[in-house]
Amino acid sequence: MKIKNYFYLFLLFLFILASCTKEKEPPPIKEDIKVSSEIKKETPEGTPKIEFEQTVFDFGEAEQHSKVTHVFKFKNTGNADLKLVNVRPTCGCTVPKWSRDPVPPGSTGEIEIVYNTENDINRISKMIKIETNEPEKKITTLEIRGNVRGYLVVLPNNGINFGNVESGYKFARKVKIYPDRADSLKIKQVTKTNGDFFDFKTNIQKDRINNVDKDVMMIEVTLKSGYIGPQRGEIIVETEHTQAPRLSIQITANIKSKITLSRNKVNLFFQNQDFVHENIFISSSEQVKIKGVKVKNNLIRTKLSELESGRLYSLAVWADLKKNDWKNIQDEIIIQTSLEGEPEIKIDVNIQKRN
Repeated sequence: MKIKNYFYLFLLFLFILASCTKEKEPPPIKEDIKVSSEIKKETPEGTPKIEFEQTVFDFGEAEQHSKVTHVFKFKNTGNADLKLVNVRPTCGCTVPKWSRDPVPPGSTGEIEIVYNTENDINRISKMIKIETNEPEKKITTLEIRGNVRGYLVVLPNNGINFGNVESGYKFARKVKIYPDRADSLKIKQVTKTNGDFFDFKTNIQKDRINNVDKDVMMIEVTLKSGYIGPQRGEIIVETEHTQAPRLSIQITANIKSKITLSRNKVNLFFQNQDFVHENIFISSSEQVKIKGVKVKNNLIRTKLSELESGRLYSLAVWADLKKNDWKNIQDEIIIQTSLEGEPEIKIDVNIQKRN
């Protein structure tokens, strides 16, 4: 009897265990729950795109001192507004005009370019960079090219620039003037303005221009001695041609001294019952002899010492004044040298009373 009871209890245990381990099924999804129609996928923004009818314009031939105008046309083939952020020519001789208003998709626009041939001759190429809001290609390059011919031509057309040269520079630079569209060269006179720092001489010779022998003028320019610092002058060529009655040739140079001063101005002051000695160091790029040192005011004293033969000097400067005689003085030290073109160097001296 007890065995039978244990058997029934064992069966009950197995039944309870089976019901606990049975995996519960997830609740079914209700069919009436749907995604709201208000939630929409975002559409990407549109993209502008610029397309030009032509990116290169060849004007053929143009006369020097004239203007060439051309209009580059474009279309926005994208699907968003096109904006011209900037139009940048590579030189000041090219001037652009364009609208700052956005160009809608499918619409067209224009960029007008005015090119001034004033300073150009022979074959030219001018670039214009177009910056837009097109994301893939922000910069588009346009080009204007052609051949510029002058009635009378000056080469080099920007004149002569000697650049940075030392005083006493002896090499000549040349300018050539020849008739291009003109049949011949007819010169009245050649003069200069602000040209104390240079000399020039002219020469007429034969040269072959466009397969024809013609007279050309050569102008040879040399620098004069005794001039230091930036210099600018001009050669004026007057002609008998009504199309080009006056030609201007710019002459520039930055003439550096062969002598270098540690400073070109001295300020003297009183300290400890006496004036402080100031030293100026004088060096030269070539052998130089300092012949003498002059000061107009005898209250200013100097002493020259040669530190390196013909190359480096020291000039001590002080004032021979007592404290009670202290007064304001302005003067000039003149250093006399053996250098051709730089026989004198000047140094300013100031003595100023301090309270």
